[in-house]
Amino acid sequence: HGASRGGVEPFRRTRNRNVPQRSRASLSKPHTMRIVSSVVKGALHAVSMCVASCCVVLLIGLAFASWLLSIAASPKRLHYAVLSLLGNNKTKRCMSGHERDHVAQFGGEYAFDEHHVETEDGHVLTMFRVYRRECMGKVGFLPVILQHGLLQRSGVFLANQRNNLTFRLADKGFDVWLGNNRGVFPAHKTLSVNDPKYWDWTVEELGEYDFPATIRYVVKKTQKKPVYVGHSQGAAQAYIGFANHPEVADLVSKFIALCPPLYLKRLNHWFFRWFVFPHLDAVASVLGDMLFVPIVFAIHDYIPTLLQSFVGSIFTRYLFGWNPDLWDPNMFVTYFLFTPAMSSAKLVRSWMCMSAAGTLSICVKGNPTVREILSRVRCPTKIYHAEKDSLVDCSHVPGAVTIPNYNHMDVLWAEKAHEELYSQVEADISQVLRVNLPAFEGAQS
Repeated sequence: HGASRGGVEPFRRTRNRNVPQRSRASLSKPHTMRIVSSVVKGALHAVSMCVASCCVVLLIGLAFASWLLSIAASPKRLHYAVLSLLGNNKTKRCMSGHERDHVAQFGGEYAFDEHHVETEDGHVLTMFRVYRRECMGKVGFLPVILQHGLLQRSGVFLANQRNNLTFRLADKGFDVWLGNNRGVFPAHKTLSVNDPKYWDWTVEELGEYDFPATIRYVVKKTQKKPVYVGHSQGAAQAYIGFANHPEVADLVSKFIALCPPLYLKRLNHWFFRWFVFPHLDAVASVLGDMLFVPIVFAIHDYIPTLLQSFVGSIFTRYLFGWNPDLWDPNMFVTYFLFTPAMSSAKLVRSWMCMSAAGTLSICVKGNPTVREILSRVRCPTKIYHAEKDSLVDCSHVPGAVTIPNYNHMDVLWAEKAHEELYSQVEADISQVLRVNLPAFEGAQS
């Protein structure tokens, strides 16, 4: 047909006729191999994700079954279960999962500002500033930083309604800054959240970058040395930061550590004893290198808030310790609106390794002893230890104050924490204010 139109054949026919058959086959071979390789990699990735999801579902199922058995032993725990599923008038006042709404529910009594802090390695941290408007700019408006623990966010300091540590300090006239670590509100100067490099960090980076950046930002904004209050991991990253950057201690007026993980206990639940610690490498491969248990956060926005809180309580039941008999059953639902929070899988793996090693030292440069870590903190320090803490043991740390009958999370959520702990913390901060009052008055004038 092409020859009948002037003897010119189509281009494709001419090109194919000049290429030997063997050459065409050899040219298509690498392309075929690339296709097969990509298909195999995709299939392996899908299988690994399915395995990881099944492991998570199995863990939640086992924890749920164990939880059902445990509530039969205590009527108060049964009360928690019912409230978790049905809610009540007190908890329904604020069932939002954002800190702003927990502050706004009190009719504008407290100001709420959002700030963004950039670390040296490009992560953008979100901080919330809470204070009483009438105290702004007054003498004694001392900044206080509250830093959360593992798999949590700043809202844990707001969950106990009016008696939480945030409002207690704001009512005393302090300038409260709620810190959030990288990953909680994902943002980076150059990296995408879908980039594995974004999630490539452990507790070492929290101490190396997040802690100094937070301190320097608050000092720059307020022109005052803040008091730093860290719970669990929030205290750990401060110890790492002080050890690696001793000069940062000169910017802090006082460091208050709540249940600091200087010495760690092994998680004694049967799941960790039999399946996790003997097979840490296998567990690490299942967790992956990005977001920790992404399936939990993938469904988070598609289930009711009450169910979110209920799932959160089951998910964290065996990672954190608490004594439910010390809690207000009416507030149980709100406690888990901010737990678990997004975090790196590598961070969780690093904590498993620290739990196996029994000390924070393995995450500090040079692997110093705990005694050496404590000696590197040049600012005044106060340590509070929960007597029945199932995760950490600071009972033999010099100067540690023991809180009777408390477990790891009770320091934040116990019904009478404002009487049994927060009053002591307020006194510690007020002592800083009395010592530095002349300097504050000079700055005010």
